[in-house]
This record gives sequence, C-alpha cells and structure tokens, in this order.
Amino acid sequence: MKKLTLLIALIVAVTIGGVYATWTYTGTSDIVDVDKEVVVNMEAATLSGTPGEYTVSTNITAFDITQAGTAGAEFHLATLRVLTDSQNTAPKITITFTPSTGADATMKTKGVETQFYFTTSAPMTYDSDNIFTFGATAATPHKILTVGSTATGHDLVWVPDDVDNPTKFTCEISGEAAILEHIKLTKDFILDTKAKHDVFKAAANANIKLVVSDGTIT
Repeated sequence: MKKLTLLIALIVAVTIGGVYATWTYTGTSDIVDVDKEVVVNMEAATLSGTPGEYTVSTNITAFDITQAGTAGAEFHLATLRVLTDSQNTAPKITITFTPSTGADATMKTKGVETQFYFTTSAPMTYDSDNIFTFGATAATPHKILTVGSTATGHDLVWVPDDVDNPTKFTCEISGEAAILEHIKLTKDFILDTKAKHDVFKAAANANIKLVVSDGTIT
C-alpha cells in the first residue's frame, strides 16, 4: 500500500508579541526597536495516492508567546496562546481522509489508520550562558517548546460523513487546550528584563508543523 504522508499541512509562525498583554519594562531614554513578522499562510494541502488523499484545514494564524498576567510575580511569565483568524472563534484543526475508487473495502468503510504529531521547522533553542541560568552546563542548548515526535505519534479517530455510505472521514482537534496538549513551553520562563525578552524572542524563530501519516512516520 502506498504511504500517504502529509508534511507541513499546517504552517504557522511562533511569535513573541503583545496580543494579549504587552511586554512592558522600566525603560530609559532609549526608544524600543520594533519589527513585524509576516505569518506564512497556506491553503489546505493535499497529497494524492492510489488509496486516497489527506487534507488539512485550520483557522489558526499563529502561536503567540505572551505574558500570563498583568501584575505581580507572573507579570513577565511567558505563556503560549493560539491565535485564530477571529479571536471570537476557538482554534480548530480538521484532518480529512477521502478514499479513492481504488481503495480497499476497509478504507472505504472505516478510513485508514493514521497518526499525527507536531514538530518545529527549526530547533528553537537558546544557550544557558547567554542570558538564562537554569543550572545547566554553559552553552548547552535548551529547547523552548516541547512538541511531539515520531515516537509519540497520536492515533486519529475518524468520523464518517455518512455512517452507511461514507465518502470521507474527518477528525477535529478543537479548542486551545486540546491543541496545547501537543505544543507546550518546556518550563516557566520569567522574562523579567528586556534583555531576556530580546534573547528569547530571537530564539523563538521557527514555525509549527503538523505531520500526518498512514504508516511509519519518518
């Protein structure tokens, strides 16, 4: 059976900004430099094969690293949020499998066994001897995000569009909490100085990718 592997069906940038709470520090006469990151948006991607095809769609526009609170000890605690095309809409990822006419009977009635996981387009690491000191050996890279891997792929549970005569199968990952089960900050990052903020922002320079596969994920 031909493997159907969909790589980077979802590409959204990880940004560190102030969508929910502006990163504010006691300043001097210096004027803070600004930059604007353009998020890469793609239409739902497909990969065709003899058994059928996968498609993925989402309303997610970015993963934003912002502050957990507005006062007190958590004022500069980094937290990960999921941004959508409308802040009144819950984030959702929809994965679809459409069997082809050449698919076997099991695929046409039950779908195909499929796994997914998230990864990043770059390591997104920082060195402990730069700004952060978490007890690690100097110059040891630390990951900012914890994401899935080929060893921890998650099985999809398909829902047919018609129980008696299905033509396609879908699986939804819906809600910020459900999505952030798969993408997390590796630890509590207290960015209590602008210098720490700048180093962290420079390190958070990758995109989130979604991998969907019907076989061994490679």
